[in-house]
Amino acid sequence: MSAHADWMLGLRCGCRCSLRRRKDSECFVNGSANTKLGCFPAIIGQSTWDSNEQVAGNADFCEGSGGGQFHCAGESLGFDASVISRAIADLERQLRTRLIYRSTRRMALTETGKRYLERCTHILKLIDMAEDEARDAHLRPSGVLRVQAFNGIGQHCVVPCVVSYEREYPDVSVALTLSQRMPNLLDGAFDVAIVLAEGLEDSALAAQHIGDTASILCASPEFLLRHPAVERPEDLERLACVELDTPPSPQDWWMLYRGAEGVSIRVATRFRVNVAESAVVALESGLGIGEVPAYSAVRALRDGTLVRVLPEFTLRPRSIFALYTPSRYLVAKVRTWIDHVKHAMPQHRAAERAILTASAALPIEAATC
Repeated sequence: MSAHADWMLGLRCGCRCSLRRRKDSECFVNGSANTKLGCFPAIIGQSTWDSNEQVAGNADFCEGSGGGQFHCAGESLGFDASVISRAIADLERQLRTRLIYRSTRRMALTETGKRYLERCTHILKLIDMAEDEARDAHLRPSGVLRVQAFNGIGQHCVVPCVVSYEREYPDVSVALTLSQRMPNLLDGAFDVAIVLAEGLEDSALAAQHIGDTASILCASPEFLLRHPAVERPEDLERLACVELDTPPSPQDWWMLYRGAEGVSIRVATRFRVNVAESAVVALESGLGIGEVPAYSAVRALRDGTLVRVLPEFTLRPRSIFALYTPSRYLVAKVRTWIDHVKHAMPQHRAAERAILTASAALPIEAATC
């Protein structure tokens, strides 16, 4: 690799400061203080130097301008004047141009050297900006936060959190993707995923427990008035049912839980769909009795278009998790988002719990009024 290319690689690696010495040093020529050519380049082409050292010298070159002598640069960088002279000569050979006019009394940049200095200075400033931005990313939330969530939980629980989060952190813009698939966060497409699961297998991802939820049984008041009362789980076997088709639950079987007690019921599925909001529409139309996630049923329960069936039972208990790629230095927008969701989602779901409690005690006759 050429010395110049080696220096550029060093710049990209952010290693330019490894040999920087006496950043603000001055050279003295004929007893007078001259501008910072004492930080002139001890760079490029020395077989004993790695790219870090070459980068350091270029950084010092960028800090130097005006007149000076090689021994001043050597004192500043800790090398002999002959080493500095050879380094500059090697750089000029690599670039195939002269950067410096030399004399016994002074040195001065050529026009090419001045342009080279300007370019290198600009590059180093960009690196400084990139470092500051990267460092700031761990301190101040900003930029685009890419979140994936399952459809139902995303629509009903994550979106309200996005609204309150962006009010608190206006420098962050949230890009929310709703999907039924478990995301692959390791490919870098998303920063955080909000998922539902009974539990999490060991993986390379970090997880924060946000809360818990479950599905409930619902039907329209009109459907329940047209059919025999449902007083126990076994009564479901003789009624048309709307099934939420989401793996890994088996089709045509419902597992109902009352506390730690569970009972498995085979149901006659009349309509099967994989999106909870579509199941709600079917139930409101009187198609049968169905299971829907509690957060998806809240609006219909509040409006009275659905009522709960066997309210003492729940189905599909799930935990809500925030998944993200672990890091010793977690980016501020990810850290603050997770903290916000852990605090805000229970608050947003407080109304959900109140409606579920009220609907569990509401007689069917009252719901039809």
